[in-house]
Amino acid sequence: MLDDDAKGCEQLLHILLTLNKTPVAGKTKLLILEKLTPVLFQLTARITSQPTVNQNSHAFEDENTVFEFSIWACAELANGYKLLSLEESFKKNTYYSQQQKSLVITHGIQALGRALLYMSQLYTQPYATFWSDCYHFYRLAHHNETINYHGEVIANAFKHVLVFYLSQPNQFSPQEMRVIHTLLGQYSVYAKLLRNVPEKRFRGIPYIHLRRDLPPSILDDAIDKDDPYVLHIATVEVASKVLDAAYDKELKHPYIDQLMLLRLAKTLTSNTERKHARMKVNDPCLAVTNFDHLIEYLRNQELENSYAANVKGYVDFKGTGALHKISTNLGSSFGRKSTNAGEPSAVWNRGGDALNATDTRVKLIDKSKNGCGLVWTSKRIKPKVGNIIGLQQKKLEIGFIRWLSHSEETDIMLGVEFVGTNAQAIKISNPEHPDTEIDAIYLPKEETSQQPESVLVLNNGFSPDEYIFIKREHKSSRYRQMRQLHSTAFLNRYQIVEAH
Repeated sequence: MLDDDAKGCEQLLHILLTLNKTPVAGKTKLLILEKLTPVLFQLTARITSQPTVNQNSHAFEDENTVFEFSIWACAELANGYKLLSLEESFKKNTYYSQQQKSLVITHGIQALGRALLYMSQLYTQPYATFWSDCYHFYRLAHHNETINYHGEVIANAFKHVLVFYLSQPNQFSPQEMRVIHTLLGQYSVYAKLLRNVPEKRFRGIPYIHLRRDLPPSILDDAIDKDDPYVLHIATVEVASKVLDAAYDKELKHPYIDQLMLLRLAKTLTSNTERKHARMKVNDPCLAVTNFDHLIEYLRNQELENSYAANVKGYVDFKGTGALHKISTNLGSSFGRKSTNAGEPSAVWNRGGDALNATDTRVKLIDKSKNGCGLVWTSKRIKPKVGNIIGLQQKKLEIGFIRWLSHSEETDIMLGVEFVGTNAQAIKISNPEHPDTEIDAIYLPKEETSQQPESVLVLNNGFSPDEYIFIKREHKSSRYRQMRQLHSTAFLNRYQIVEAH
């Protein structure tokens, strides 16, 4: 049971906290840590892969709790190994064997790597001292010449942590992060840690400083490139291996997706510049996330437009207040107060009680032709990477949530890639089963943004045939599926053309 596993993780955390505060002989403590390490790794992997908890649970009602216990238990395990490495006996060659020293360093780094994975799955940044602890273990092995045993094993564990961080995990769903973390466990060995790089590439390769509590980042002017504690991380060969995996038909994994691997490879080549520059904005906006909620929103819009069209011939729109009365009636009919879509301020200034349960207020902070960044302040709706989102200002723009992070003020920041406007809620079916219809979202072709005609469907097992039927506006049309444009843990997007 997940609740029992989470409680077990909490108990292990308390054991580690007590052990690290209690004077215990070094070899005895090492023996205890070595017994706890595989148990903790297996337990945290299990509970973080199944974050949904029993609704009757009280201690672990919040799914974040199991991640937090996993993070701090792994962090405390790493701290236990660090405390051993700081003892005078560790610096000598008579108390610990070379193999024991290697285990202390390797398992310390691996524990930090686990903590980083679980923090990433919560879309939070590493805690203070995380990077300095990680660099501490690497310095022990490669700078102070403490050991000369299993140096490659230590270096590979260290590179796994660095490359996973450089994969920008906040652009993936928690499920995808687990897959990527496992995959990079094999491929990060191809990363290179360099003292020097060619001058022309100097500013394009991430670096770390082994004496600072800072993550890998692009070099700035304040760093001395000849500093002996500066290391550059070249991940091009890792990206090449990921690309090979993307096109390897023999590579089978229930969650491996080609488009996900292509995004990962692109990130690891540092080829992440935007095609379109974003302009700073400060605009209020109404957001609707989740596929089912967006389907409902689009259908309500269609009904409202249909109702307005039907009454247009009977109402004097020039009369004072006539349009307002229709708007008010429509709002009450659909359980929310009506606003003018062309007035973003009206959307932004509505009272909290007026919001539909599926709507939330957000604020755009930057925007381009193909995407935007926004601040998400709602506590009742949790956005997820890979999910669909509709942003209503003067028009409704549909997009995918491409990345997510928490700011220092704890507000959630989202990056959205636009995929179309003028969306419609439709039904689609395959020719062999015309009566089996599923909900979908239709996006017309847009010349300005170079977006093709497409449909969005839930990633729930439905796979469109080469030809499909689309039902919209009480009319069924035959379309041909051309290719898959996007795939996430939640949704698939397919390019279509009408078949005549």
